[in-house]
Amino acid sequence: MERQKTLLLGGVSALCIAFTGFAAAADITYTVDDTVGTGTVMGTITTNGTLGTIANFGLPPNQFFVSYNLTLAAGGESTTITGGPAVGPNTGPFGFLGSNLMATATDLIWGFNGTNTSLVFQDHLLPQAPPCWILSGGGAGNNSSAATNCGISGVGGAQASGMTLALSTSNINRMPLSGSVVFAKVGPPPPPPSVPEPGSLGLLAAGLVGLLGLRKRHV
Repeated sequence: MERQKTLLLGGVSALCIAFTGFAAAADITYTVDDTVGTGTVMGTITTNGTLGTIANFGLPPNQFFVSYNLTLAAGGESTTITGGPAVGPNTGPFGFLGSNLMATATDLIWGFNGTNTSLVFQDHLLPQAPPCWILSGGGAGNNSSAATNCGISGVGGAQASGMTLALSTSNINRMPLSGSVVFAKVGPPPPPPSVPEPGSLGLLAAGLVGLLGLRKRHV
């Protein structure tokens, strides 16, 4: 009987450990709503749920990023980029090893602290070409490689210690940053611009007509 209890308790413990491991590994989707110069980056980034300082984030089996879907807009141009293992093999994001990237249960944080590392989000169908979004920690060699991977090395490159948003080689926005900055957080996506419903427009028109009628009577 004691042996059966021991086996039962051991089985329950193993299940609890397995469940805890499974829960810890659940994917996390973060919302992006950032401004880069006069441009914007909006959308989602999904990770494998790893928390803490993220190293080797672009190398299997430490594939931290699962997928991303980001809309880049600037200067009247707008496009959506996608990538990550869930989209296809070897689809990015492209990055350098380092300790600039940190994940919490609610935030993705990048250290714009001058170390030689970058993170480049670009469309998986357009490697080494804009559009792309670059987070740079600093370092001349690192920024040169990031700009080359983004296809903008010949037109000024990436912002040292900051963000670079490139819609094309002639539409590039840069924003210098320092310290640790949250660039994505868990939460609902930004609401779309409100558009008046047809019924609301009808009521507004009727109200204006009524006001005009009252004005005529007084005159």
